[in-house]
Amino acid sequence: MNSFCELARDYKDSLEYRNLRYETKSQYDYHINIVSQHFENIRLKNIAPLAAMKAYDAWCNRGISFANHLVSTARVVFNHGVRLELVQANPFDKVKKRSLPNRKVVWAQEDVQKFLEVAYSDFYTRNIGLIAQMAYEWCQRLGDMRILEWTNIDFDNQILNIEQSKRRAEVFLPVSDD
Repeated sequence: MNSFCELARDYKDSLEYRNLRYETKSQYDYHINIVSQHFENIRLKNIAPLAAMKAYDAWCNRGISFANHLVSTARVVFNHGVRLELVQANPFDKVKKRSLPNRKVVWAQEDVQKFLEVAYSDFYTRNIGLIAQMAYEWCQRLGDMRILEWTNIDFDNQILNIEQSKRRAEVFLPVSDD
């Protein structure tokens, strides 16, 4: 094993990787490609904690969340290498990820009402308003509301049946008369 690219290829051939959800694989592929480009001319054995920390600092210039995702993905690939004794240690274990500022913007009921009024006032944005209203009403993720189908609703019993994307939990939500 001479490069991060080779290690990543070995990881992608693993059962662990093959068992990931499609969305997770796509994200890992994207992040692995960026990490591979960064370490393109560096031998795998020369990727030490200092090199990992410098890479993280450089990635932070593009955004802390972005850099944290890259580090997490690099850790997964290196941990795969450690488990198979392809590498001695994971240099990204020493990288301390930076915290993101809290995103605690809470809308008042008036803010939600104003958003929905604007969204429903235009034919081209009414669908966004409907998705936002359902997410707000049922306290669900926007992405889960976006992929709803008519078959998810039991009109006779007034229940919405969904499988949450994050936890894969099946939930049954009451549908009000409104």
